[in-house]
Amino acid sequence: MSSLLEGASEDQLLAKFTCAQEHDIGSMIRNIPPAQPSRMRRESFRSSLGLLDILPAELLLLTLNLVDFQTLSRLSGVSLKGKAVVETLATYVDVIRHAPTILTALGRTRLLYHHPAVLLRRALRSGKCVSCFCFGAFLFLPTCERVCFECLHENHSLRMTTINVAKQCFQLTERQLKRIPIIIKQVKQLAIEVHGTLENLPEPERPRACSAEKEVKKFWLFKRFREAPLEPPGCDMSQLPGKSNLVEDDFGGVATIRFPYLTDVGAD
Repeated sequence: MSSLLEGASEDQLLAKFTCAQEHDIGSMIRNIPPAQPSRMRRESFRSSLGLLDILPAELLLLTLNLVDFQTLSRLSGVSLKGKAVVETLATYVDVIRHAPTILTALGRTRLLYHHPAVLLRRALRSGKCVSCFCFGAFLFLPTCERVCFECLHENHSLRMTTINVAKQCFQLTERQLKRIPIIIKQVKQLAIEVHGTLENLPEPERPRACSAEKEVKKFWLFKRFREAPLEPPGCDMSQLPGKSNLVEDDFGGVATIRFPYLTDVGAD
């Protein structure tokens, strides 16, 4: 063995002892192009930001950090000065350089204008999973929070679902559900607000031995959704008891995408 490795480079050694195959969950977002900065070109360098020109530089930068990337993109297309200001903003530079596919994903899911630019940069520079507090390699787009592979699989509060499933599982109306994104955590919180406690809801009908597979799956899925934690477990949920009859729905990994981790020395 030692003779085979003798003289091998670091990259060759890593290739022998690591697995490069990546595993994703179900409907995770993948294979999307990176966002591109504005390519505005003009002969005249006379430019203006309009009313924003009256702001001191420090206040202007503070303001731009609080707006979303859709607004920053539009501002960079207004004038050369707008382009220059946006493209020197640390928040913009970090995200467009190290995580440009995230902007494409947020744009295609119509979530780009929901999150301030500074929130996205904070997620880029924070490695913790919002659920277990270990490293999270993915971004959950609706909340702009990091999650890990295990919690995406085990923590049902991080699941998206359909309006129909949310209505049936938590006894809510379509009008009530229009107030929130259809994420199990938010749906459960709304159900508690509406019903006072989940104990006031009728128990899902337990399937009989002769029940169709679809009914059995529905029962256990509703049970998992109602048991979904509202607070971060702060631990590896795969090690918790009571994980029998774990069922998968069609929304595992929906609205999540791989997300790099940016430290002071670069992106991982």
